[in-house]
Amino acid sequence: MGETLNLLFCRSEDGSFELQAKESRSGRVISGSFVPPYQPRQLNNLLKKLNTFESDDRELRDIGQHLYQSLFGPVTYNTDRRESSEQSIRAVLRGVIQGALGRRGSVALTLSFTPECHEFVRYPWELMHNGEYFLLASGVFTLTRALVRPDMPSGSKLPVHPPLRILYIGASPVDCPPLEIENSYEALEQGLSSLREDNRLILDRLEPPTFDELVRYLNSLGGVGAFDERDIAYPCYAIHFDGHGAFRRQCPADDCDELNDINGRFCKECGASLRGVEPQTYLCFCDNEGLSRLIDTETLRELLVSSDVRLAVFAACETATLTKEIRTRSHRQRQAAIDATLATALVVSQVPAVIAMPFSIEDKLSPTFMLHFYEALANGRTLEEALSRARQAMLPMFKHHSWFIPVLYRHVIEGQEGPVAFLSVRDELDEQETSLAHLGDSQSFVGRERELQDLSDLLTQAAINEEQRHEMKSQHLLRPGVHHIALTGPAGIGKSALAIEAVKQNRDKFHGGTIGISLQGSKSFAEALIEIAQHLHIPTQAMHTANIRHCEQ
Repeated sequence: MGETLNLLFCRSEDGSFELQAKESRSGRVISGSFVPPYQPRQLNNLLKKLNTFESDDRELRDIGQHLYQSLFGPVTYNTDRRESSEQSIRAVLRGVIQGALGRRGSVALTLSFTPECHEFVRYPWELMHNGEYFLLASGVFTLTRALVRPDMPSGSKLPVHPPLRILYIGASPVDCPPLEIENSYEALEQGLSSLREDNRLILDRLEPPTFDELVRYLNSLGGVGAFDERDIAYPCYAIHFDGHGAFRRQCPADDCDELNDINGRFCKECGASLRGVEPQTYLCFCDNEGLSRLIDTETLRELLVSSDVRLAVFAACETATLTKEIRTRSHRQRQAAIDATLATALVVSQVPAVIAMPFSIEDKLSPTFMLHFYEALANGRTLEEALSRARQAMLPMFKHHSWFIPVLYRHVIEGQEGPVAFLSVRDELDEQETSLAHLGDSQSFVGRERELQDLSDLLTQAAINEEQRHEMKSQHLLRPGVHHIALTGPAGIGKSALAIEAVKQNRDKFHGGTIGISLQGSKSFAEALIEIAQHLHIPTQAMHTANIRHCEQ
């Protein structure tokens, strides 16, 4: 049994920082003060060291315990009212943790940050350590980051329903260090193999891996910018970028695109001044000659937010790195810093989920990460569970510590902060039962064995190809190209009950699921089409019963 714990970082009226906690089991909200565990300079030095793979196990544990105590705190006793309040919130938080461990359950942590607390987004919360083990490495805990903005539109677009289309972008320019692109792609195919076997997946690969080709690909699949999406059968709901990334300041000179350190004052290549140049995330695509082409965050955001992408995974260095100056800036400057980082920029622009890397990460880890992450998603696991499984697979690999590097950002709304699956498993028994229950589904059915066998034969023919049909030995055969079966007869003889029972007994033949539509009450064909669209989770706001052709599309 899992527990969801949402922690909200906000600023009090007196200017101090506050931590609000809401647990899913009781629904109560408690508050207490939050004292930042690091000063800005300390945090900058810590993050710089984590980005160079120089930290050992002891140092990582020390960082993790420091972070853990800033939230859950050591046990203290004090009669002061404020101190009692602080003890109360931390006692509740520790109680949730210990209770879940005692029940052998799980705890889904969601850390939400208001604009005044964006400085704390940079903290390496994934390293939290309770003195015995790293919380996320244990497999019991998951962690989601969420940014809270008053102007962010509400609504959730997860989970998605198969067939699922995923785009893989593997970019390894010839003038950059080579990457294990083919190994990563094979791992992706293996992780999603169960969906491919059931014809519930369309896996595309961007060839060539250029930004221009990405624009063409997404435009061909509709998106919010398309005026008419009726011919788009399967939109692209997920992209995976595998390549080089960096959070840097790009030289403004026309003949130089060198990426410089965020603290640099002059371009290290041509010496041009970097005054007024803000750092941001860059992804390295290929150009038409196979050389590197840098694409900045603003360009990527404008493209992706107008697409149907619900999950973006960036297996590239520093794609979730935030500038060190967030805390000391004005509200507008703080927001500009959030918008300059690819992961946070996409989430605040309403891409439902983004997985990215705040630090550099070894390329050798990519295939392991992809195999376990996508295998879990294909099995209907939540994004949080899938990332947790990938972390555990990365734990024993290589001499560097990278298991904590991938971070998950989600676009969440109040009351729905808990874990969410990326893929809805449509062929589960309970969902199938629900899809027929409104038709008067009966729990027991007696008789009509011959009729049920005839219907089973016909449904089998409908689910196979023409060649296999000819090989079947059946008294009733469907005509070529026919997939419609009608039961006729006088009212009251049980045609509906027979149809429902036949579907229940043959649901395994149709991996996409079953839909039951009642035509009672003189329901029109167009109204039935809209009801079907609702079952398929297709937006119906723009559908009008007067335009039957549009409803069909």
